Amino acid sequence: MHEPEARLVVDDLNFEVRRSAARQTVGVTVERDGALVVRLPAELPLAAAEPVVRAKQLWVYAKLARKAQLLAGARPREYVPGEG
Repeated sequence: MHEPEARLVVDDLNFEVRRSAARQTVGVTVERDGALVVRLPAELPLAAAEPVVRAKQLWVYAKLARKAQLLAGARPREYVPGEG
């Protein structure tokens, strides 16, 4: 994998920053493990990403809440003897 360039902290949300020369827009992602990632064009200043992230804040909180809800309902698997 690659090392994150920097972190972007917006209120209590901590985003890993990933840059790409091919990217033209700012993207916000909630990964499967709950990690927060903001993807930026290579030349965009980090400060320019903050307003975009703030605009997506409610969406991020909703995704994190949904993930917590799904994990809370998951039961651990239990071994049951028998044919299967």
